[in-house]
Amino acid sequence: VAAGRRAAATGGKLAEAETICRRVLEKAPENAEAYHLLGIIAHQSGNLGHALDHMRRAVALAPNIALYHANLGKMCRLAKRIDEAIAEGKRALELQPDYPDAMSNLGIAYYEKDDFAKALAHYDRAIALRPNFAEALSNRGNALRALKRLDEAIVAYRRAL
Repeated sequence: VAAGRRAAATGGKLAEAETICRRVLEKAPENAEAYHLLGIIAHQSGNLGHALDHMRRAVALAPNIALYHANLGKMCRLAKRIDEAIAEGKRALELQPDYPDAMSNLGIAYYEKDDFAKALAHYDRAIALRPNFAEALSNRGNALRALKRLDEAIVAYRRAL
């Protein structure tokens, strides 16, 4: 699986990474990490439906890994399954309370549900853990703008830049 992770990370080698993961699954059909990586590969290849299937399988096989829940939540959000995205984001944070990426993703889901105050709270928690988290800072600006707190939004956007 490590070889598949390296192949996926190098970009442009998604087919190679997928082949490696599928070989792993032939020998170890319950390998959650291989399913997780297949989910990422499917997402990067533009196949959100397969990505969701693989991520759900990874979560079913290894329900106590926050990363899997966080990534499943992100993909649910992209599929406009906002309530599922929120549930998966919450589960990721139950497993790993100090996970800024999961906090930011959960904030995005709340933002898309027009719950800007909850979105802002999650961005603030993410930024408290990672002060230079540009994506969370930019999203914080979006939430502040939606809340009509424009001066604060400008500060957040400038920090993001």
